[in-house]
Amino acid sequence: MSKRAVLVLLLVLVLPGACTTISLVSTIDCAYPSAVQIMVVGNDSYGWFGSGVVLEGNLVVTAAHVLEDPNLVIVITPTWGECEAEIVYVSDSIDCGILRVCTVEKLPFTVLGNSDDLKLGERVFVISSPLGSFNLVTTGIVSEFERIIEVLGTVPLIQTNTAVAPGSSGGPLFNANGEVVGMVIGGSLYDGNLAFCLPVDAIKEVLTEALK
Repeated sequence: MSKRAVLVLLLVLVLPGACTTISLVSTIDCAYPSAVQIMVVGNDSYGWFGSGVVLEGNLVVTAAHVLEDPNLVIVITPTWGECEAEIVYVSDSIDCGILRVCTVEKLPFTVLGNSDDLKLGERVFVISSPLGSFNLVTTGIVSEFERIIEVLGTVPLIQTNTAVAPGSSGGPLFNANGEVVGMVIGGSLYDGNLAFCLPVDAIKEVLTEALK
């Protein structure tokens, strides 16, 4: 085997259930099918949008505030279009909720990483659906850890300079390996290039509670 082939093999990272990547562009291309838009119709027939990401078993993680007082929840996927979803669990203490997509099709999914492994200045990206747009990609870096925003709860948040807007809530924050390391739950009213993200370790706790 040539030295070049050995180098390529060393650079390739295999993610179970997800993809093989050696560049940010290919990572985004691979993560994209797992990101979804969420359309919620309330009991008063008023509708709104959020974002989410598919995990194994057609489970979808999103922000709990996206799922407030729903009458109907529709998940819009890049591959299968619109699918009705049921609420599995909504945390009372963390802004995180779990859906299950009502389809026999196996949706493309991603994997959860470890938010404790993130470094300041590390490259990250968000795939979300701000202002009704579908699955927009914004890139940035991790600018702060342990950020407390009182109106967003008591969990220390990851702050990034990825651009977000209303509708981005629930959007997955990915690292350069295509692993979910957080989830958008808010942004700045004064600067659209500030995103506040729930760390994935908190999401894992909610998943554990939901699947008991």
